[in-house]
Amino acid sequence: MLAGLHERWNSISLRTKVTSVTVLLLTLGLLVSGIGTMAMLKPALIGQLDSQLQAVTADLSKVVDTKTTMMMASGAPTDYYYAVYSADGLLLQQNWTDKSTAVRPYIAVGPTVDETTALNGAVFGVRSGNDRVMFRAISTPVTFSGTSTVGSVVVALSTSTVERLLTTYLSIFLGFGIGVVIFGALLTRFMVTTTFAPLREVEKTAEAIAAAQGNVVEVLHTRHGEGLEIGEVELRLSVETMGHEHRDRVLQALRDAGLKPRIARG
Repeated sequence: MLAGLHERWNSISLRTKVTSVTVLLLTLGLLVSGIGTMAMLKPALIGQLDSQLQAVTADLSKVVDTKTTMMMASGAPTDYYYAVYSADGLLLQQNWTDKSTAVRPYIAVGPTVDETTALNGAVFGVRSGNDRVMFRAISTPVTFSGTSTVGSVVVALSTSTVERLLTTYLSIFLGFGIGVVIFGALLTRFMVTTTFAPLREVEKTAEAIAAAQGNVVEVLHTRHGEGLEIGEVELRLSVETMGHEHRDRVLQALRDAGLKPRIARG
């Protein structure tokens, strides 16, 4: 098997080999950078969500009317989920009552005041009722004004915005990545074609001379010969032939190959 692969690899032209290796390296580099960026970007975005939650719970008056245990503050942001629990973890009130329980954060047992105190402001994960959406949540103890009633307020924020942002980033990255790989392949192909032009001419010339049974002794090439156009290459060869007739056959073979041979005098 390895021998077959080696033989197949050797049968590929040098231009194709260089282009393939360049495309492979570009693809690997983009994959590594993309995976690395995604690995660092998601925790950073989740960290921003956590910071937003901590900022909201720092001023609970924006969420809960602390004058009563049964009143959400008017004008509370609707993109956050809020739930008020008693000291024993009994649900007193929540927003998003117009939404199905399948899409709301699912908290099987409400946090008690002791559990909330033990969390010490740590953010934790909660899934939706249908287990399709992930939320970041924080539980904060609260004492209602004018009473000795103590409870907990849970504030949650969906990570769907993070997922959408990551999806958008991935789409843009893939689009640019494919464009970079295609551009790199075309540029490499062009550069290799231009760089190896003399080698192709040597190969073509050698094949024509070999077909006429000539023997190449020496090969020189230049791009700066007299009368050369841009992109043209002049090859100077020393060829052994068996007389004038054989020489004429070699010259004719070169002409048949599309080349323009001439004999250098001197």
